[in-house]
Amino acid sequence: YSSQERHRVYLKHFQQIFSLNHLHHYFVGDELVRKVFAEHPSNSNYDDVLIKVLILDYFYNSSLRYRQNGVSLMAGHIVQLSASENLDEKIKDGDLDAVRLVRTLTGSSDYLSFATKYCCNSNQTDSFYIYDRYVESIMYRFALEHVDLFDVHVTHKGLKDYKTYFEVCEKYKEFHHLKGTRRETDWYLWGNEVLKFKEERNGWNNSFKWVL
Repeated sequence: YSSQERHRVYLKHFQQIFSLNHLHHYFVGDELVRKVFAEHPSNSNYDDVLIKVLILDYFYNSSLRYRQNGVSLMAGHIVQLSASENLDEKIKDGDLDAVRLVRTLTGSSDYLSFATKYCCNSNQTDSFYIYDRYVESIMYRFALEHVDLFDVHVTHKGLKDYKTYFEVCEKYKEFHHLKGTRRETDWYLWGNEVLKFKEERNGWNNSFKWVL
């Protein structure tokens, strides 16, 4: 298989896995999240933003619920950004700075993963990658193996900077000639970790072997 063909085969296989086990929760959740974001596009209306934050936190366990009033604080934070930082236009234009603005609540932990999910689902032109700690590990390994592709040395800490993370993901996608969307690349990368985790930790015997 070419990289593109393997990519398509993988996506089909991964969707089948979703339909067969507990990961179905996330597959259904992803479709519902897309629907809710499409029906509530405004980031200036608190009720619209609140329902989007709630559904993201529920399906993807972004940890906002574990902070006192975390969901409502994040919703208020996003509404404020819409007014003060023109957040709606930044997300629409695929401006990576939108992630930086959303990710930090005053006096709180860093919600990088949530911010990328929020911006990704709010944007309708496939402009963002979703940050994931497993994917970060893949990107770090890729950067170490292909240092000639990068102008600077890529570190784990550096990948917490979303612009660096985005750049490495783009290089990875280009290097492997993956012609699908960035969202499909997200599924491909995350799914690869899920499959390996199942094989190594649960003794799951998967006849499909994905080798890059």
